Amino acid sequence: MRKALTFIVVTSLSTLFAFCLGGNSRDFQGFPIVWMLVAYSLIVQVISFIPAVINNSEKYYDITGSFTFVSITLIALFTNHNLA
Repeated sequence: MRKALTFIVVTSLSTLFAFCLGGNSRDFQGFPIVWMLVAYSLIVQVISFIPAVINNSEKYYDITGSFTFVSITLIALFTNHNLA
């Protein structure tokens, strides 16, 4: 029950964060980039969280966090068409 509540709180705060920043964000194919990046990070983290909970192990969960950070940075970099 506690894990489900944590998931709901984190998802809600992330969605609120993306919504607040989305108004000033650049669009990519009609959607604010911030919304896409927050959704991507949540999806990747949830996908890696499920096996971690089932196996009661954090073996690959930390590396997934690093992967998410690097991939979000690269996505943000390459979706910005106004690079100097």
